[in-house]
Formats: sequence, structure tokens, C-alpha cells
Amino acid sequence: MSTNNLSNIFTLTGFSLERRIEQLEAELTALRGRLERAQIELAQERNAKEELQKRLDEAKKPKEKKAQKKGEARRPAERILTPAELCQLHRRLVEQLTGLVTAMPAAPQRFKAQLKPEESSIRYRRKVLVLYVVAAGGVSSRMEIDRVISVAEQLSERTNSVRRPVEELVQSGLLETETIRMVSPFETGLAVVRLSEDGKALCRTWGWQVVEGEWERIVRLHQGAEQEAHTVMLLAFALHARLRGWDTVLLPQVDGTNAVPDALVERDGERWYVEVERGSGSRRKWKNLAGLNGGKVALCAADEEGRARLVRDCKAERLGGVAADLRTLIFDGDSPRKMLDIDPQAALWMERW
Repeated sequence: MSTNNLSNIFTLTGFSLERRIEQLEAELTALRGRLERAQIELAQERNAKEELQKRLDEAKKPKEKKAQKKGEARRPAERILTPAELCQLHRRLVEQLTGLVTAMPAAPQRFKAQLKPEESSIRYRRKVLVLYVVAAGGVSSRMEIDRVISVAEQLSERTNSVRRPVEELVQSGLLETETIRMVSPFETGLAVVRLSEDGKALCRTWGWQVVEGEWERIVRLHQGAEQEAHTVMLLAFALHARLRGWDTVLLPQVDGTNAVPDALVERDGERWYVEVERGSGSRRKWKNLAGLNGGKVALCAADEEGRARLVRDCKAERLGGVAADLRTLIFDGDSPRKMLDIDPQAALWMERW
């Protein structure tokens, strides 16, 4: 057999091996995706069972009168935030909602059956306000919608006064909702909404400009549907940064570069491009990020262990910066933080170095 023939055989063999390796890697990626989806489905099923059991237990309890006894101390009123305390996006929306209330748009004939304005003028008003926050603000997180409406309407946060209008908008087909989940390295979920096609048509009928929602933007630009856990992290980081008073943009465009950092946060003259990492970042990623932040990095890891690892990697590259982790932002010990306890005075960063 000639040398040329041997060379051709080895070339073909090498090519076949490379193709086979690529196929195996693609199959492994697909299997990982299926595993993560299965984990999410199991977590959702477990949560549904727990919620059902909770309702059954509540139903079995004897009904007790909640009348306040004479001389019993009253529960102190919860403090309601002022617009001046909010991040720029939330403050702007509250100001616009205040103007909207004074000139409340009527329900178009086409959408009266979905809006049901005759049932309750207050609930109709709050439905309109919710739709405006989603349409004009691009807000996707139900917790953010809750905060904006609560300040605008001077309500306590996380009450049925805001939840019920949102639920009715979903039931009527004007909003679409989903609870997206992350199951590793810890389990958490986030309820998100977007306008349906009917919802968009209604808002345009009222003359509102409908902007792309953050959830939709992540799905379009960042493979958000396939990488659900990362989508949870991005939206949850933006939520908790804004609740703490930071102006936040997800997937910001950076002039003069092709780099697309996960977020941009600003407050009181402090400005950071941020990478939100569930796993391990690369040396190149940290160098590129430092190039946008004047030689420093800003990161949000999934949990305390991940934060320690990423900070250690950045220090090894002689890069200073700031760091947070999602678990500490969401939880106080093992219990979720109460939304009422998260205000603009709460810290966003756990570390500065």
C-alpha cells in the first residue's frame, strides 16, 4: 500500500473521529438539557403536592373569629415606600401611573368581556395599571409589578389587592404567566408575565407604546427558553437589584464592542457591568468584563460557594471588584426574605475587594 493511501486512510479516520466526537458532545448536551427539564418538572410536581396538602390542612382547621380583643395591641402599620426611594424605572412608572389614574382609559368594546369594568371600578383601574407597567416598562417579574402598583396605589405589598387583578388578567387571556425554575445549586423559582397578543392589541388601542419585556428579550437574545436556570438568575438579579434601589438593564448594548454583559447596574454615580454566573467563568470573560469596568469586575454567583470560587478566580487574575450571590439576595438563612424587608437601604454586594 502506498504512502499516499495510508495518509488518506489516517486523514479519513481522523475526520470520522472528530465527527463522532462532535456527535457525542451534541448528544451529551441534549441529555443534560433533558435531565434539567426533568428536574424542574419533578420540583414543580413536588411543589404542587405541597401546596395541595397545605390547602387541605387549612380546610381542616376550625374557623376562628379574627375579631380583635378589647385592649389587644394593634399590629403596627407597614411602611409604604415613597416614589423618591425607588430605582429610576420604578419611580418613572409610578409617576406615569399617577397621571394615568386621573385620565383612566375606558375599556374598548372589543375587550369589555375580558376587562369586566362594570364589576369593580377599583379592580378595573388596577388591571389597567398592571397592563401599563408590563407594556410601557417591560417589567416581567410579578414581584416588581407588585412593588410599583403598591407604591402608586399606596397599598401594602404582596396583598390580594394587586395579586387578584393580575390573576384575572391571566384568566382573561390578556397576560400570559409562567413560573420558571432553577433547581441547582439550590431551588428557587420566579413568577413572570408577558402580554398576550390580545394584551398587546389592547395596549396599542389605548395608544401606548409596547416595549419588549425582559423575559422576552432574554428568550430572544440569550437562549432563554433552553437555559431556564440562567433566565431565572438574570431576572432574579435584576429584580433584587431594583428592589435595593439600583437602576438595572439586562443584556445592555455596549458601544464600540461586541461584548454583551448580562446586566448594567447604576446607583449614586456607581456603575457596573455585571456577569451573572451559575457555574465557572472563564479567564477571558473576566478580562473582557474588566475592560468594560475600568479594570474591575462585578459578578453575581448562584450561591455563597460559587461566589467564593469566582472571587478567588478573579483575584488570581489580579482583578478587583464587587460580588453578590443570588441565594443571599433571596434568603435570610434558610427562609426566603420578606419582600417588605427588601428596600433601597439593603445592600446589593456581599463583597468588595
